[in-house]
Parts: sequence; C-alpha cells; structure tokens
Amino acid sequence: MSDSLSKQVGSRIKALRKQKGFTQARLARATLKTVETISKVENGRVSPSLTTIEQIAQKLECSVSAFFDDCDVSVAEIELTKAAQKIQYALKTFPEADLQVLAELVDALEKRQR
Repeated sequence: MSDSLSKQVGSRIKALRKQKGFTQARLARATLKTVETISKVENGRVSPSLTTIEQIAQKLECSVSAFFDDCDVSVAEIELTKAAQKIQYALKTFPEADLQVLAELVDALEKRQR
C-alpha cells in the first residue's frame, strides 16, 4: 500500500472506530493486535495486511470497502500493492533455493535500471 493510501485507510479506520465507540485498546483486544499496531495503522505509519483489514472490519461491523471510501487510488497503485503482496508472500513461503533465484532476478532488474 502506498503511503498516501495507508494514511487515507488509517484515517477511515480511526473515524469508524470512534463512530462505533471503540477505543484503540478495545479494538486491539478484539483483533488480537497491540494498541501500538492499531495506532500505527490509524496514523498511516504501517500498512495493514488484508487479514488485519478484514478483522478490523468484522469487529467494527462494516465492510472492508468502507475503509477505502473516498480514497484517491489509481489502478497502478492497486496493481503495485498486489505485486508487492505477492512478493512478500513468496519471501515467506519459498524455499531458500527459490529465494536465491528471486534475488538474482532483482539484481538483474537493478542493473537494467541503471
């Protein structure tokens, strides 16, 4: 998620949390997150995972799309986010040999950018 989108989504989460009468501590307990994590999400300092977004939406009794209402997001940003999530998943799940191939691909792409 881009910094701008993270801030917009975080702001919506904060507004909806307050509208529902939740404190950060209550939302943190309900989603098994820390108060610090909820604060960072609301301030746009961290991008929440899709799982976290779903958990927050469930506890606040709203749709996930409610967090993205009025967000100015381009299709390119959404696609980048999907690509970044795919890479992040690969980093967590691929065997070491495949990660080495991925690292070599990144090196090749960096050289091409120069």
